[in-house]
Amino acid sequence: MDTLSRYATLIVEYFSKAMLALLVIIVSWVVFGRYVLSATPAWGEELAKILMVWVALTSASMAIRTDTHLRLSLLDFILPDKYMKVVHWIVLLLMGAFAIFFIVAGIQLVQLTSTNTLPGLRISSSWLYLAVPVSGVAMLVQIIDRGRRML
Repeated sequence: MDTLSRYATLIVEYFSKAMLALLVIIVSWVVFGRYVLSATPAWGEELAKILMVWVALTSASMAIRTDTHLRLSLLDFILPDKYMKVVHWIVLLLMGAFAIFFIVAGIQLVQLTSTNTLPGLRISSSWLYLAVPVSGVAMLVQIIDRGRRML
């Protein structure tokens, strides 16, 4: 599982970096086109939106791996260490349930939007929503690995 988690992390990390770099280039081109050329490409804003969604959702699994996700740490200061282990397991189970919800609902959302088309790009809008189940799988891999490491 450690090898799978490591490879999943590398894939998500490089994918997110590439999408972020592409996002910066596209937004720069849209701004340049709008203010310098007075012609905004029709595909620019939609592609930037798709990339932003993909980067935000897929990179969430990296935050789970490194435990840098947003959380309330009030209990860390109040509860003794022996109770914190139970709290960490509860949080991990809740994150797992959330990842499974992402996978199931994301697949339904992709199926639901498969006939819709993004007008600027002329592609199926399911490409936008495919980020939800993909990120759910990436999160679940990291959650299982964290649970294994907590044993």
